[in-house]
Amino acid sequence: MTYAQRQAFLQKSHVGKLFGVAHLFPASDGKPTILSISEKTFTKNVLESPIPVLVIFTAPWCGLCKIIHPLLLQFQVQCSDRIKLVEINAEQNFKLSNTYRLKSLPTLLLIENGIVKQRLEEFRSREDLRLALESIQIGYNNSYSGKIDNLKFTG
Repeated sequence: MTYAQRQAFLQKSHVGKLFGVAHLFPASDGKPTILSISEKTFTKNVLESPIPVLVIFTAPWCGLCKIIHPLLLQFQVQCSDRIKLVEINAEQNFKLSNTYRLKSLPTLLLIENGIVKQRLEEFRSREDLRLALESIQIGYNNSYSGKIDNLKFTG
């Protein structure tokens, strides 16, 4: 899907109108976008990152991954100086999927200094994810203390 097609879709769609997210999709200049990494670049981009990293495990066939993508882009724009976002294709990076014991997609891991500080999975709604991202953002805005409880949304 081209940029123009994404924009047209979001401008017409319920989600695009409701959340005003059409402007968040990257233009050909690449802003904003989420860095896509692989097993080869995981250590450098995540485990050795000087700032916390929110890792998003996705797959091309995952409908929910596509639904939450605009919300993640918005989060990235708001927190890019404090939290880095990266995306990993779970199908193409099977070793990482096994290492982090993925049960469902999307799964988000907040990793700081190589340690998983928070795990978000099995969302009940987009609102659950929005609230969880807000709590992460607030935690890092208030001079993060290193204590974030694991959240899991179950049905």
